[in-house]
Amino acid sequence: INFIGIGKYYYQKNIINLIEALKIVKKKAPDINFNLEWFGDNFKRDQSNKYLNRIRSLINKYSLNDVFILNPATQDILDKYQRSSAFILPSLYEGFPNVVCEAIACGLPVLVSDVCDNSFFVDQSNGYLFNPNDPLDIADKIISFLHLENKKKYLMSINSRKKAELIFSKEKYINSHLKIINKFK
Repeated sequence: INFIGIGKYYYQKNIINLIEALKIVKKKAPDINFNLEWFGDNFKRDQSNKYLNRIRSLINKYSLNDVFILNPATQDILDKYQRSSAFILPSLYEGFPNVVCEAIACGLPVLVSDVCDNSFFVDQSNGYLFNPNDPLDIADKIISFLHLENKKKYLMSINSRKKAELIFSKEKYINSHLKIINKFK
């Protein structure tokens, strides 16, 4: 299972709690082979990004180098989505989460924090919501996904894509704007 996460190496993205959760997952499900590739900007190899340095330190401390792979941002993110089994975003807060929209449009099951607009895009038909402040809850949702039958994972993928087509269709976009315009006629 190859998870993907996308976001700045910044406190808001809550990567520290995700690492704590992955430590729990590795302990509770040692026989399941999985990894998480995170792609983010402000990926600097120098010492200027204290949060990123803390992330690297925890990955080393918990021996998660084979599980949590850090990457710089990439222009070829579509390929990364397509090579992934599911999307994870543990943010403490979000506005309108573009990366969640991209993930469901790519037909990925999504595991995201239950904050802001995330529940609009994610339900049990296409993923899991979790408490971003609780590494155990994050871990439980990851483990639940890892233990799903392939058929159920496939259905989550299909449901994500269907949801994206419904929410982001050209017709829906045009009709919603026409409704607004017609209110002021």
